[in-house]
Parts: sequence; C-alpha cells; structure tokens
Amino acid sequence: MMEFVEFQVDSPLYRQYFELRNDVLRRPLGLSLFDEDLSDEELSWHFALFEQRVVACVMLTPLDEMDVPTAKLRQMCVCPKMSRQGLGKQLVERVEVIARARGVRKVTMSARVSAESFYHKLGYETVGSSFLSVGIPHVTMQKLLQVMSPEQS
Repeated sequence: MMEFVEFQVDSPLYRQYFELRNDVLRRPLGLSLFDEDLSDEELSWHFALFEQRVVACVMLTPLDEMDVPTAKLRQMCVCPKMSRQGLGKQLVERVEVIARARGVRKVTMSARVSAESFYHKLGYETVGSSFLSVGIPHVTMQKLLQVMSPEQS
C-alpha cells in the first residue's frame, strides 16, 4: 500500500529520497546532487510516496514574498518504473493541501519544459519565457491556491 509521508533531513527516508532525486533528475544529465549546495534543504518541507521504498518525491520551500505567502515546489520526481501511474499528480495534490493549511497562497516552480503540460493539467500557469537550468530548458510556473472555507476542510 502506498503511503504519503512528510519527513525531515535527519530522517532515514531522506537518503532514499536524495538518491531518487539524484538518479532521476541529475545523473541523466551527467550531474550529481552530491556536488550541489543543499544547505537550504533544512528549511524545506520534504514529501514522498513510499511503498517499501521512496517511489515519488518533492520538496516545498517557503519563500520570503511580501505580497502573497509563497512556496517553491522543487525536485519533483517519480521512480521511472512507476511513472504514468498518477503518482506525480497525487503527490502534488496532497502537498498543495498541506501548503494551503500552512498558509501558503501561491506555489511557484522552475519546471522542465518537458513537464510543462503535466503541471498545466494541475492548474499551474507558465509565467515568462523559457530559460536554461542544469543545461536544459525550464519555465517558471505558478498557481494560486484557493482558500478553503471551514466547510471544505
């Protein structure tokens, strides 16, 4: 059974989460997360879908935005053997519920252009033009989170 979990960087799950991110998001580009500055990860919220191992993951980093409480969705990935099963959608939707409950009103991200249509289907809009990050095209995307009424929660 798939379990949704939130954990800290000192959790035993963090190592699996880190390795999945490295294997899916960096290794195919000839890069390594081990070479990156990860000092801000302690300030982020870490989430995963877990089924004996971490099979999908994402982090949400609160930002200092003056106008609207904002968080950045980062490092989203799904184990390639588990892709196209709705895990990414499930993960983003569950993280949005938590973000909303923590006062976040806008989620932003730098999404790979190859994932842009996935995020559009989840209600994110593209803001501005594409740019290169880690050597591949990305776009800035954002979504305003609806405030839940007491009846909806």
